[in-house]
Formats: sequence, C-alpha cells, structure tokens
Amino acid sequence: MKKNYCGIVFLGGGSSWAWGEDIKETAKAAAKKARKDWRHFFNIPENGITVSVFDMTDHDGWYADCSGVFNDKTDELIKVHEVIKGQ
Repeated sequence: MKKNYCGIVFLGGGSSWAWGEDIKETAKAAAKKARKDWRHFFNIPENGITVSVFDMTDHDGWYADCSGVFNDKTDELIKVHEVIKGQ
C-alpha cells in the first residue's frame, strides 16, 4: 500500500503544504512552497523551515486550523507523524 504524506509549514497567520509518497521529498516540497508563498512577508533563512509531516494514508480528506489537523469526515485530530527541521 502506498503511503500518502502531507507536509505542512505553519507560518505566522497561515500555512503552506505539499503532498507526496516520500516523507523527505514531501518536506522539501512544502518548504519550497512556503518560501515562495511567504517570501514577501518573512525573511526565511536557508535551512530555516520546520515541516510537520502527517501520514494521511488512512484519511479521506482533511482540514487544518490553529488547533491542529483533522480528518474531514470524523473531525478526529491527526497526529504529527514526523517533524523535519532545517529545510
């Protein structure tokens, strides 16, 4: 079974995210997206982004707010699978 990961960068009052099947590549893609999305608001140093990676394999839909990431159908909190620093 393929794994589905969502890497989310929570930054200031917003976030950026990326989706993928490999944890490290998903984290890199989320960091790249965050730099592109937020470079006009924040001075982000190289290797200065922390990405929270969630295993979404068993979740059909999700949403995030200031209190966490949740399953869209059950409102169950989805726990962080891995935190990758220095992206």
